[in-house]
Amino acid sequence: MHLTDATIRSLQPTGRRHDVADDGVKGLKLRVAAGGAKSFSFIYRVKVRGDWRSRRIAVGPYPSITLAAARKTARKLRVAVDEGRDPWFEQRTATTAMVEAPTLAGLFALYDDRMRGVLADSTREIRRCTWNKHGAPFLGDRPAAEISRGEIKERVDEVARQAGPGAAGKLKELLSCMYGWAQDNDHLVRGIDGNPAARVKTPKLKKRKRFLGLDEISTVWHGVLETRPQPRAEVLAVAKGQRYQRSWRRKIKDSEEENRWRQAMAIRLVIAMGLRPIEVRLAKQDAFHIGERRWLIDADDHKTGERTGEPHLVLLNDLALDIVQSLIERVGPHVFLIPNVDTGKPFGRKALVDFIEARQHAWKLPHFTPYDLRRTFSSQLAAHGANPLYVDLCQAHKLRGVQFEHYNWYDYQAEKRGTWDLWSSIVSKAIDDDLGPNVVRWPSGVGPAGR
Repeated sequence: MHLTDATIRSLQPTGRRHDVADDGVKGLKLRVAAGGAKSFSFIYRVKVRGDWRSRRIAVGPYPSITLAAARKTARKLRVAVDEGRDPWFEQRTATTAMVEAPTLAGLFALYDDRMRGVLADSTREIRRCTWNKHGAPFLGDRPAAEISRGEIKERVDEVARQAGPGAAGKLKELLSCMYGWAQDNDHLVRGIDGNPAARVKTPKLKKRKRFLGLDEISTVWHGVLETRPQPRAEVLAVAKGQRYQRSWRRKIKDSEEENRWRQAMAIRLVIAMGLRPIEVRLAKQDAFHIGERRWLIDADDHKTGERTGEPHLVLLNDLALDIVQSLIERVGPHVFLIPNVDTGKPFGRKALVDFIEARQHAWKLPHFTPYDLRRTFSSQLAAHGANPLYVDLCQAHKLRGVQFEHYNWYDYQAEKRGTWDLWSSIVSKAIDDDLGPNVVRWPSGVGPAGR
C-alpha cells in the first residue's frame, strides 16, 4: 500500500496487531496495535552464521514521527542493508558495552534488561522473584562461566527440597534461559561457551487439583471483607500446631485498612472472571472500557500474550463490572486499577497469598491459593455444562492444532460473553444463598474421580 497521512489516519484497529507495508520504501512498515496506536518499523533479512534472520528496527510512533521522516530513516537503513551490513547489530553494539566474563548476578541483570518488551511483565516479575530468592544469595557472586552443571543440579535439588518442585523448575528454566541467551548474544557477553543448566533434570511437579465448591465460594466472597486477619506469627504457629498468645494489639493504620479492601476486591475479581491473579494485580485503568463492558489485557501483561503477541479481550460480567467500577471510583485516576496505597505500585506476588492465609483458619476451609480460584472457574463451569473450548478462550489458553493456528480466526466473542455471564449467574446465586434448581452443588475437592 502506498501510505499517505490520510490512509494512515483511516486505518482502524481490528482487535489484532497487524503491519501495513509501505510501497514507497522497501522494508518500511506501519504497525497498528490492537488498541489503535500506530508506529513505524523497518524490517529486513540478514544472514547470520549461515542462517537467514529477520530483523525489526523501531523507527518511532506516528504522528510524533511523520511519514516523511520515517521514509528518510528507512532509506538510510535500506542503503546499509544493500551494502551487506546489519544496522540492527550495529545499533546494539554501539550502545552496549561488551561484558567480559560476568558474574551470574551480572548476567541476570543484563538478561533481565534485554527481556523488557520481549517477555510479558508478569513473566519477568516471576523470574526476578525466583532469582532474588533462590539464585542470587547462593550463586550470584560466582563467575557465570565457572559454574558447573553439578553445582546447578545441587542448587536446584536443594530448592526442590525446601520450596517444592515448582520453584525448582522455575530456577532451572531461568538459568537455562540466561545461559542460552548469552550464547546467542556473544557480541554482548564474552566467555560463556556452554549451557550447564540445559540438561539438569527437576523433580516432576505434582498437579494441583484443588478447587472450591459453591458454598466455599460464598464463604470466601463474604469473608474477604468480613473476617479479621490473623497475625503472620499466629498463622505460622497454627500451621505447626503450636499455641500462639497475642501479647498486644497493634493500631491499624488507615492505609492498611484501605489496602485490605483493595486486596479483597482483587480476590473477588479473580473469582468473578477466572483470570490469573497476576493479571488482576497488574491491571491498568486505561485498559477498561466500562461503557462496552470490556477489558483489553495487553500482550505484554498476560502469559499467553508473550508467545502469541495477541492481547486478551475480557468481556466483563455483572459481578466484575461492579467490582471494577467500585475500584475506579474509590482509587480515583491512577495508572493501575488496584495500587498499593503506600507505594502506588501493584501489590507483590505474595500479597494475595498472604491475604488468604491470614483468614483461612477463621473460614475453616481446606488450604487453597489464589490460583485455585482460577481452577474453580474452569471446574465448576464444566460441571454446569459449559463448552470447554469457550472456557479455555475465557482463560486465555493458547488453542493448539492446525485449525486454530492457521485457519480458524473466528473471535468467539459472543460465546465468551455467554460463558462469563453463566459464571456470573452461578456465583451470584451462590453468594446470595439461593442456588435454585438449575445450579449444581458440585462439592470442592479433586473433581469427579476424587469424590
